[in-house]
Amino acid sequence: MKYTKSKPVFIGFLITSIILYLFYPHTFSNTFNMACFFVCLCDIFFYFKVQKKDNLFDFDSIFLLILCICFYAYPVFIYNTDNIEFVFFNQNEYINIKYIGKSIAISTIAICSYCLGAISENKKVLPMKHQNSRTYINTGQITLVFCALTLLGLSLGSVDYYKQLYSEGADVYYNPLLGQISALTKALFYTICGTEFYNIYNGNKKINYPFLIVALLDASLMLTAGNRTLPSEYLIAIAFFIFYRYHKVRLVEFIAMMLIAFVSMFFIQMFRQDNNATAEFGIQIISDFVYPYRLNVVSIEYVEKFGILWGSNFLTVLGVIPGLTSLINSTGFDAGMFNSAYMFTQ
Repeated sequence: MKYTKSKPVFIGFLITSIILYLFYPHTFSNTFNMACFFVCLCDIFFYFKVQKKDNLFDFDSIFLLILCICFYAYPVFIYNTDNIEFVFFNQNEYINIKYIGKSIAISTIAICSYCLGAISENKKVLPMKHQNSRTYINTGQITLVFCALTLLGLSLGSVDYYKQLYSEGADVYYNPLLGQISALTKALFYTICGTEFYNIYNGNKKINYPFLIVALLDASLMLTAGNRTLPSEYLIAIAFFIFYRYHKVRLVEFIAMMLIAFVSMFFIQMFRQDNNATAEFGIQIISDFVYPYRLNVVSIEYVEKFGILWGSNFLTVLGVIPGLTSLINSTGFDAGMFNSAYMFTQ
């Protein structure tokens, strides 16, 4: 196997992360956090060295970068013992520093496990069938539906909704029809992306211009409204196709693109907050990625205090079955109490 010789190195990193977990401190320790971060960086460095990627704009690079920011930015670089209030959260929301060490140790185990699993994968590529008569899937009709629904959503006020949401708060009226259209267009977007990728893989060089133009139009208008979620999803998917088919991204280019993306997210946030920045510029740039870290710590704290949930926080998925939520409520239980959002905010 290609990576057999390298596997012991990654097993060593995983064992090291487990040892760190066994001896995690029960209070904030910058030395321990730096040790975990160092193990993570070494593991990722050797991972990319073994992979020898000729194009860094792929799932691995973006996924590991975002994980590193989410897991290590706050405990390693941002945390200040003189001000334990967690930035970017509502007033009086704090992180219990007792669980920071355990959280960062578990996060390090997760990254080391991912890298070990990735290099252990059997990446044998099966030969393409019917090389002389390659088939392409026509996306014309589904593209037409996507374009029509996207334009319909825009006409129903999707942009105005987000503008009001970020300026007035959560009391803004949300058209239920708009929500259904939004979910459907997003599903169609990824369906078309997957199909077009299949076509490109089979040698089709035609570009689906109507799909590309409408998707970029929707993403651009949402950016002007202050929405960063949908544009990020659309632009990353579109960029993947461009860099997969036409240009290989090197390390310097990848770093430059990520910096541009982070700074752009910051300015969009300032725009939707009427230019009122709430934290230092450097920290504010990565605020969206640091924000989930609190849930990481709170999840560990919840389990420490109340025990393992055994999947009870996933019972809300039963809501997709008509009438089942009402049946659960009729037994005396509140089905809404079994979701993670409720548990972590009570």
